[in-house]
Amino acid sequence: MLKVAFVCTGNTCRSPMAEAILKSKLVEKGEDLSDYKIYSLGIMALNGDSASEGSINAMKDIGIDISIHRSQRVNPENVNADIMIAMSSSHKKFLIENTNNRVVYMLNELAELGEKDINDPYGGTEDVYQSVRNEIMLSIEKVVDKIIAINSKK
Repeated sequence: MLKVAFVCTGNTCRSPMAEAILKSKLVEKGEDLSDYKIYSLGIMALNGDSASEGSINAMKDIGIDISIHRSQRVNPENVNADIMIAMSSSHKKFLIENTNNRVVYMLNELAELGEKDINDPYGGTEDVYQSVRNEIMLSIEKVVDKIIAINSKK
């Protein structure tokens, strides 16, 4: 089972969207989700917060429901993923410096789109959330086959 964790700041916007999009793309490719553990975390998260309204709405627009998402803060027990995917360079730096996990990428870096942060839409307009969602979708479309290949080697 391949464990993939997405990490952002509060685990209410970017990382829950990325988690849900990857799961959706894996299903589209015919993958069995029981072969994966896909989850998301926040370095400053308050455990149990729901996804932001903007993220819920942006995902609803593409037919994905993240309304049951509850945030989790990074802790020693949940950072043992095979692949940690950070939304920004500061998240990547935090994970490398504060965990034993050295397989850490920025999402855009893993997607070979450069080491560009995915900006935090928190508090932004509907358009801002949709733009961030689209950026995440583009990156995940570019990494889903890599993730499937890694899992097939496990």
